[in-house]
Amino acid sequence: MSDCACSPLQNTVKSYHQHFLVSSSRQDWKEDVEKEDGFRGQMARDMKEYKKCAPLFNKFCLTDLPSSSPDKVDVYVFPAAVRYQNVGKKEWQQILKTHAQKGQVCSEVPSVKLEGKYIFVCTHGKRDHRCGEQGPVIMKKFQEEALERGLQDIHVHAISHIGGHKYAGNIIIYPEGDWYGYVTPESVPRIFDKHILGGETIEELHRGRMEAF
Repeated sequence: MSDCACSPLQNTVKSYHQHFLVSSSRQDWKEDVEKEDGFRGQMARDMKEYKKCAPLFNKFCLTDLPSSSPDKVDVYVFPAAVRYQNVGKKEWQQILKTHAQKGQVCSEVPSVKLEGKYIFVCTHGKRDHRCGEQGPVIMKKFQEEALERGLQDIHVHAISHIGGHKYAGNIIIYPEGDWYGYVTPESVPRIFDKHILGGETIEELHRGRMEAF
């Protein structure tokens, strides 16, 4: 597919204020992350419950980023651009009460500030075959492009379902939270030149942006 969109892309992002991404070191997620085995599935279900009462709308996804320890997870949160390390059940409840509920970094859980830009590409093939087929190819192209340009502060990773299968390939660029759809490998150099390095939005591919709060 070319850069010319088949359907209008503007305003195709559902409103949200924060994005919580949980490390999993894999991409073969179940169709619904709430049905994931163990702690990660419980985290997804916890966040769904918080959506019913939290004043901020929070988005939850899994990512292929690794964890700091084998028996716990790391939680990446944008737009705060922080990574909570070694999160277990107790730490997760603290993060929910402080960061998910109030939008404040939880001082009770160890965290580090994230530097640079994070590009998340939807590769969730069990949710939709288009993302599973196009996502990995697009992700590889972003990684190659960053390497060729010597950009060490560009981090490219896979993400579970974000919404809008028909707009695949779908990406989110953080910390700003810009969404792009109909991305192809051919689009990648242009996204680097115009958006990442130039600070300009590519209107015909732009789906929307995370809301400020």
